[in-house]
Amino acid sequence: MIKDKKCIDNYLDALLTGNSVDEQLSLLTDAIMFSSAISSNENIWLFLNSPLMSSVEKSGVLSNFAKKLNTNKQVLNLFNLFVKNKRLSLVKDLLLACQKRKDQLSLVSNIELRSSHPMSEEQKTSLLKHLQSMGFSNINLSSKVDPSIGFGFKLLTDNKEYDLSLKSIFEEFKEKIIKNN
Repeated sequence: MIKDKKCIDNYLDALLTGNSVDEQLSLLTDAIMFSSAISSNENIWLFLNSPLMSSVEKSGVLSNFAKKLNTNKQVLNLFNLFVKNKRLSLVKDLLLACQKRKDQLSLVSNIELRSSHPMSEEQKTSLLKHLQSMGFSNINLSSKVDPSIGFGFKLLTDNKEYDLSLKSIFEEFKEKIIKNN
């Protein structure tokens, strides 16, 4: 898994290095669209993963498909490399990695809100204002109801978890009691 992530990072670094931020965003958008297109088209996906087809035949199909989608040549070369190195199984991971890099370049903060009950629009607006005051910008807030939280909510960012749930308060209180005994 870590090896696959490193592999995808290396491919993306090779694709993006030396390009401006706008060019990188364009390449990432093309890669997202192309990977979505080939993985969602069942016939193309089966053909590309067929052991009976040669890399040359697969590259030809990719080229024709790329022409129809007006895909950047560098992105097409990336997918030809995936075919040649027999790494098509990583396309879905590539899609996620491209979206993450695109969000980082666009300075988008992806935040997941988990709450015990659905939050009202007023509560979400208030939360967004508070997050902006904490330094988050271009917030993409997704929400999920998680009854196991009990009461309150959790905020999950790329690298932090803000746990404001009753369950976490009870756990903290329990640890203090155990520690003092």
